[in-house]
Order: sequence, then structure tokens, then C-alpha cells
Amino acid sequence: MKEKTVQIKDYVFVLHHDSATVTGWNKARKSVELPNVVENLPVCDIAPKAFEGCSELRDLSLPFRMEHLPLPELKELKSLESIRVSPLHDDFSSRDGVLYNKEQTVLIDCPVGRKKSLTVPDTVRKIGRSALRGCDQIPAVTLPESVEVIEELAFHGCRRLRTLSLPESLRHIGRHAVSACRQLREIHFSASVTAAPLLHGCRALRAITVTPGNPALSSRSGVLYNADATELLRCPQGKTGRLTLPAETVSVGEDGAALAGCGGLTEIRVLPGNPAFCDLDGVLMSADRTELICCPAGHGGTLTLPAETVTLAPDAFPTQILPIVLADGNRSQSFWIEESALNAIEVSPENPVFASENGVLYNKDRTTLLRCPGGYEGALHVPEGVTALAEASLRGCSALTELTLPESLREIGYAALEGCFRLEALTVPPLVGAIGQDALVGCVSLKTLTVTGRETAIAPLAADCCDQLTICAPTGSPAAQYAQEEGIPFRPL
Repeated sequence: MKEKTVQIKDYVFVLHHDSATVTGWNKARKSVELPNVVENLPVCDIAPKAFEGCSELRDLSLPFRMEHLPLPELKELKSLESIRVSPLHDDFSSRDGVLYNKEQTVLIDCPVGRKKSLTVPDTVRKIGRSALRGCDQIPAVTLPESVEVIEELAFHGCRRLRTLSLPESLRHIGRHAVSACRQLREIHFSASVTAAPLLHGCRALRAITVTPGNPALSSRSGVLYNADATELLRCPQGKTGRLTLPAETVSVGEDGAALAGCGGLTEIRVLPGNPAFCDLDGVLMSADRTELICCPAGHGGTLTLPAETVTLAPDAFPTQILPIVLADGNRSQSFWIEESALNAIEVSPENPVFASENGVLYNKDRTTLLRCPGGYEGALHVPEGVTALAEASLRGCSALTELTLPESLREIGYAALEGCFRLEALTVPPLVGAIGQDALVGCVSLKTLTVTGRETAIAPLAADCCDQLTICAPTGSPAAQYAQEEGIPFRPL
């Protein structure tokens, strides 16, 4: 039989010699119930393009001979609240609008538009990969004591989820299984879970608890450690105030990774007798003070680096992510910004590696601006002789209103000015070879970027989210080409 396309009522099918594929339907439909048979052929497949433009679809009913489930396409249906499967299907079933395998031992997919709480049946042993990914309206999920495995990305992006209690039956949970759950306040790990997820993007998380007797994990004051507390595994990102490290804790993850994103901390203290760490006025240092590991985002005032400090951890100066609303006439926009409370960084004159000027951190010979503290206010005039703005060197300087760059400058690093949202104008000197990727991301008030050099390149996404921006540059320059490619208004110099 030669393939042919037929339309029956609101549905379009391609008929093959032994089956039919759904290729489309009326996009205005809020409920779609696919037939089991078309012209004596079983409906076995849905073409991915069938879902394009289905922004109103709330309910989808699948036929009993459906062989291939278009799970990636289903995840794009933001309004879909219910998936139903014929009871005659050999491999799949549904319950309360959620998709399972036939025996209901595996939860395969929860529609992303679901608005009500979900109680998983006690037959389920596994929460599948991406099963609840993107379910950003679901307020609560109750897991039964039968669940043994939670796969990767299972709860990614469940933004309304506030608590998650993992059952004592759980044996394995993927490292990225719980992430970007922005309202999650508390998570509990059973005694049988020996490897915890990373919990990236769980900004409101305040407490991580563990059932006593767990052979690999423990918790103290809502902070996750290994069993003997020698390693801090994860400080919850929503923890505020003071973090106290026990005397036995000798690791906070590679480059302080266990503290990443903890923007609400104001101080980190270390109990006496710790062989690996000490604190300097609430700032975490190595025991010999040669490395600054973490200056908490909420640590205000002035930080003075001692003479022996010669190394900065990659995330030594974290920022706190906060929502803001900017009003411009009758228009207002909401943004997430990064900021920190630190006002100034001073350096001991005997320090062989670092120097400071006007509260800003430079390398010893003052050729690289390493870090402007996030709480720096007003105008900053970078001194002549500085040739580079280091990676993330001014990131989160949310109170910076004016920045003057020297003629000696040659490099603007990755994310160098990210989140300087009060900055309205910037002139880039002619010797700058490139403006790094993400260098101006989040500079939402930036109206004018003047690039004086004829050879200055602008990296992709360098000015992302700068919706008010006009670029002024020489005609035919890389900056002019960037403006054209990105659709940014341009004025020739």
C-alpha cells in the first residue's frame, strides 16, 4: 500500500501499509482523544510536528496500539494537565492523568501543566528520568515506601515544590535528580541513600536532614556532611546567617564547591582544632591563611587580606541572587540580579601577590583588576596601567553607577561586568582586543556601549539581556558587525 494522507474530522493521519501515524489536529482543541483505528489500520505513532502550536492542549488520550511515546514533545506542552492511556495497551497505563508502565512500577511522565498535588501509588519502584521535569506548578509530591530509584532530572524545575521527603526504601537518587526547585525548603534523605544529589539551583533550600544510622551521610544544623563529618557535602543554598564548621571537617568540596550558591551566609566560623581551615572575621581561609576560600555574600564592611594570602579560590567572592523590578516610565521589568554586601577589600602591604586601591583588589603590579567588591557604590575609575579586567571581576556590583576604563586596557574577561544593572553607559578603550562572553549579561540599564577600537571583537552573548542597548562603533568594525547580527541599534562613530 502506498502511503497517503487523510483527514478525519479534526485529525490528520498518514496511512502506511500496516499502521497509521497522527501528523496533526485542530490546534485550538483543549482535549485530544486519538482513535485506536483509522481505515482498519492501528494508530501506532504520533509525528513530533503534530504537537507544534498546541498551546491550549490540556488533556491527551493515547490509543492502545501506540508504540512510540513522544516524551520530549510532551514536555514542551506547558498547558498539558493529563495523559490518559487505553486500558488495553500492552506496555503503558495511566492513573490520575500520569503516565506509568503497564504494571505501574515505573512513573514515566507527569504532564508539565499539572497544578494539583501528586500521590504516587505504592506499586511504584522507580521514578524515571525527567519524569516530573518542568512540572513548575505542582505544589507537592508524596512518595511511597516502595520507591527504590529516582533517576536523573526526575524533579528538575519543580519550582513550587516546598518539601520533599524521600522514602526509607530509596537506594539510589541521581546527582541531578533534584535541581532548580526554587521554592524547595527542606529535603530528607533516608538511611539507605548513600550518595546525595547536588541540589543545584535550589535557592530557597534551608535544611537537609538525614535519617540517623546512614553509613555514608549525616547532617548537622541542616547542613549535609559525610558520615563522620570530615567532608561538607552541601550547605543548603537558602541557609542564612552563620555557618559553623566542625573541627573534624577538612574538605568543603573542590574549590569550595559545597558552598556554591549560598548567598544568604553572612559569616563562616571554624571550631578550634580544625587542621584544614580557619576563619578570619567570618571569612573562610585555609588553616595557614595562604588561601581565601569563601567570603560570604552577606559579609559586609571591609575585608583585609593578610600578607600570607597568595591564592583565591575560584568562587572566593560568591554573590546572592535576588529578584528586582526596574521601572522606566510606564514600563516595569522583573530581573534576577547578583549582589554581595562586601564594601571594600584591603591588602597588607607585605603581601607578595595582591594589592588594593580604593577598596578594589588588583594583582601586585596593578595590571589586572581581580575583584571589585559587590557592595562598591557609585563611580569607579580604573587606574591607568591596568591591562585586564579578570573573569567575573565586577560581577554583581549592583550599586556601581559609573565605570571609567583606562586607555591601557586590553582585555575584558568572561562575565567581567555581569549583573552591573545600574550601569547606563560604558566606553571601551581602543586597545581592547575582545569583550568576553557574558561580559555584560544582566546590565539591564545599559543604554550606550561605545567601542572606540576598530579591531575590538564582541563575543557571542556578551550583551545578552541588555534590551535598551545602542552600540556606537566605527563603521565596518567587528562591533558594528556584532550589532547587526544581534539586531542591536547602531550608531557609527
